[in-house]
Amino acid sequence: MTDKSFLFFAINFVIMNNEERPNDLIIAIDEQFGAALAMMKEVICKCPEHIWNEKSHGPPFWHISYHALYFLDLYLCFTTEERESFQPYFRNVSHRVGNTPKIPLEPHQVKEYLEKCSKKARKYFSRLEIQDLYRPSVFEWHGTNILSSLIYNLRHLMLHIGTLNYRLLRADVALDNWVSEKKNAFEDIN
Repeated sequence: MTDKSFLFFAINFVIMNNEERPNDLIIAIDEQFGAALAMMKEVICKCPEHIWNEKSHGPPFWHISYHALYFLDLYLCFTTEERESFQPYFRNVSHRVGNTPKIPLEPHQVKEYLEKCSKKARKYFSRLEIQDLYRPSVFEWHGTNILSSLIYNLRHLMLHIGTLNYRLLRADVALDNWVSEKKNAFEDIN
């Protein structure tokens, strides 16, 4: 049995044996997205000014943050039509890491974008039904279905949160940002 087939076997087992609460899987994924967004919020809020646009260790902090949010936003398109009509939040800012614009986004701009993405995630998960997880992905390069796309999206977001965490820790910025689950990333916004 491959890892992929085992995952689907396990998910089907949970769904079939949990008839009273069929949306537990969606709730769990939703909570993990909320936790990831809360962690992203903390790294953005705690980033000192001298690190925000610093480029000696690769793309600046702000641009990695924007890149992660851009793809979160894109990958939360529910339908092919939404994907095809997707418009970047900042139309004149490249989302490609390594193609950093000369004028950086300010922290408040990235926080606003994070809040927009959090609201989009709320809307996405509020309309998601258990059977939707098995629909073909609107991002064919993510795998075969919506569930695979959601996991892909979460892995991408967490990769960049880890990178940002590392940069802050290396600069002796104290972080207490491990969040195990959260429904709303903006409950405690500073």
